[in-house]
Amino acid sequence: MSTSQTTPTPTTSASTSASTQIIRTTMFKIPSPTDQDIILDQYRETWRTAQKNSNPYLLSLSVTRLSPDARSQDFTLAIRTVFASREDMAYYDEECEAHKKLKGVAMAKKVGDVLTVWGREEVRCGEF
Repeated sequence: MSTSQTTPTPTTSASTSASTQIIRTTMFKIPSPTDQDIILDQYRETWRTAQKNSNPYLLSLSVTRLSPDARSQDFTLAIRTVFASREDMAYYDEECEAHKKLKGVAMAKKVGDVLTVWGREEVRCGEF
């Protein structure tokens, strides 16, 4: 018996406000699961305390513990942070006290380089 499946039609974010948002991905190599837990807690704290002009400004933040797989290239944590603008991302990098505290903890635990990339969403399929 054949069942018909519908394939969701991809949507381009150019038609939504999401296209103006900055999507940033940061990846760490933190071998120790205990140290990873510390970083997870620090990201939770960053979400709770990050403020710009006395208001929360991060649109979303998620941390994924990566599976040990050759494709991970020894990265263990991937963080997705969404900002309303490039200016908000610059504030996060240069002035945000919560992010400064996070960086202090993370830099002491990491091995090797941190990979950070950012851009604007072009295609979104499904739920996020």
